[in-house]
Amino acid sequence: MIVILYRMEEWREEMATIKDIAEMAGVSITTVSRILNNDSSLSTTMETKQKVIDAAKKLNYKKVGSTGSTTATAVL
Repeated sequence: MIVILYRMEEWREEMATIKDIAEMAGVSITTVSRILNNDSSLSTTMETKQKVIDAAKKLNYKKVGSTGSTTATAVL
């Protein structure tokens, strides 16, 4: 078995951002952030939440840790 570690910075140009999600869903970056972080104080429709979630899934969005850097492991 071969294990390869990749630093997220190497993938950054291909990763979706909350800006990408916001543009696709037609909402603000703030709204995307609050929905993806399950902000209970956010008052928005279920339709808006679903548009954001659908856009995130379509763009294959992966949340990066609070340090802005993480590793992913691929097992070959």
